[in-house]
Amino acid sequence: MSIADRIVGAIQELVPPGAPEPSDPDVICRLEALTAKLIRARGIDALRRDPFAEARSSLVELNEATFNALVAGATVLVTGGLGMVGSHIIAQLLRTPAARILCVDSRRGPTPTHYPLPANADPRVMHVQVDIRDWDALAEPFERERPQIVFHLANGALNPGDAEFRVRETVTTNLEGTQHILDLCERYGVERCVYSSTGKAAHYVTTDVYAATKKLTERQVAAAANGTVGYAVVRFTHIVENSPISWKIERMLERGLVALHAPDRNFYAQSVQQAVGLLLNAALLTRPDGSLLVLRDLGWPVCLLDLALHKIVVTGRPAALYFEGLPPAGYLAYGFPGLLDRGQSGDANPLLNLLEASTAVRVASEQLLAAKLPAAPEGLPAELALLSAAAAAGAAPADLKARCAAHVRALAEWDFAAADPALVLTILKWGADARQLRSLGLSLATFEDELKLLVGALRGRLSPAVLRRIDSAPPTLAELADALAELPALADFASELRKAVAQERG
Repeated sequence: MSIADRIVGAIQELVPPGAPEPSDPDVICRLEALTAKLIRARGIDALRRDPFAEARSSLVELNEATFNALVAGATVLVTGGLGMVGSHIIAQLLRTPAARILCVDSRRGPTPTHYPLPANADPRVMHVQVDIRDWDALAEPFERERPQIVFHLANGALNPGDAEFRVRETVTTNLEGTQHILDLCERYGVERCVYSSTGKAAHYVTTDVYAATKKLTERQVAAAANGTVGYAVVRFTHIVENSPISWKIERMLERGLVALHAPDRNFYAQSVQQAVGLLLNAALLTRPDGSLLVLRDLGWPVCLLDLALHKIVVTGRPAALYFEGLPPAGYLAYGFPGLLDRGQSGDANPLLNLLEASTAVRVASEQLLAAKLPAAPEGLPAELALLSAAAAAGAAPADLKARCAAHVRALAEWDFAAADPALVLTILKWGADARQLRSLGLSLATFEDELKLLVGALRGRLSPAVLRRIDSAPPTLAELADALAELPALADFASELRKAVAQERG
């Protein structure tokens, strides 16, 4: 155990995760001393470097001549146009020959000064203050201006934690509002529509409101992607210029007490310019049947602890740091290990799950991955309309959360049943890797819901041809059967898998 690890342990012993915020002056003084020791152990010079520097300096190339030809003389509508990404994309559009730019947002201008939207200085920009849940008000600019291109960036919550406290607003904005946008695109002959989602939508199942509603809105786009409009969905990760984590740490530094979820939290980050580059490229890559686009190389993940220590060092303020534990909802302690193919030696993309990654190809100077947009079961739009109506009518947040989670689970069940059984078995193999789980201090029971769905899709489909397509890297199929046998609900499938393996070998 390193010196830094021992100091972290001492901090957690002093204020255990889940304990109330410390208020005893003696405890806070000791935390300050431990934080100072941790900074020295981590290395002051190393901590002076901005953990977001790599993301800030990375750009996504755009074929400007091709994009300018696309938007020349066109009317472009941007929902969420007063937000961080929305204002930057409008600023970028003002450098093109677009004829008209509609900035649609529920907020009234002017734009905050740190957002580069010179709306008052350029006559091509029109502000439209509209809540996208208001059909009549939203239809008016579509009817009057007839946009050819739509960037749908409006969102019901800024971050996952916020969504847990604004459940109705998140559900209605993300589901009802998005359906309004899609219907209006079809009605008024929009040529291309790009929707911004989140990498959290890659999870097969989730009970978190933010991730669940984003995953469901992706399928709304998929359901609409069968006509004349070209659609693309892009997935963002943490945008550094709009970082709620940074803001939270900075606010806590003002009073000298910094609470982090855990010492081992890492996350991927991208710059707002990368987000804009992704969106503009997506407008060129829309398809009638939809496409799913992500950055191919996200760089190294950022360590939350190092970000907090960096801010303490550069501000020069003494601070008492402690670990409060994860909130009850909105954030996963660990993602399901079967999300990524660990046999790819680090090439797996954290914004695409294994089902999606199986269809991905490199595009846009190989800086992006384009995957097939996951399909939507028949009847899903009608079911989501009922969910939106329940939210608008004042259904209890707990009920809305449960219904969102149930829809996401049903989608996963549908996806697994429709997928290549060899791919589903590969996902099960990585997801039930006992060695990997033990290294994280977890057990198979942690992910029993995902494992049950995968097993349900594989029953009766373990043919010799399927088994022969599974690589021999550990865990082997025999080891997988042994692991699954530990869960009573999966013991019968473990026997089925053992029998299938024996028959294939024999």
